[in-house]
Amino acid sequence: MPKESKALAIPNGPYEGRHSAKDKNAYSLAEQAFEKSNISFLDKLESFPRFSIKRSLACFIAKENLFEQILHTNGIIVEFGVFNGAGLFTWE
Repeated sequence: MPKESKALAIPNGPYEGRHSAKDKNAYSLAEQAFEKSNISFLDKLESFPRFSIKRSLACFIAKENLFEQILHTNGIIVEFGVFNGAGLFTWE
């Protein structure tokens, strides 16, 4: 009998157990600022720090620092568990 495949649940924003009420509020405010901004979508992407919360920027900077550390490493670097290209895939 074939096994039933289950689709993985993809988080669509903050969820219980990982994000505090303060985190959820910050995400909500960032989302509102993004939606209400009159600049073009491309300009929004170019100015992503304006629409990001501190936690997300800290994570991005940490990944940049990790990338800098492995930049001159000989061989192949393999990254597992990338969600939506949010790992070191950014600098590929």
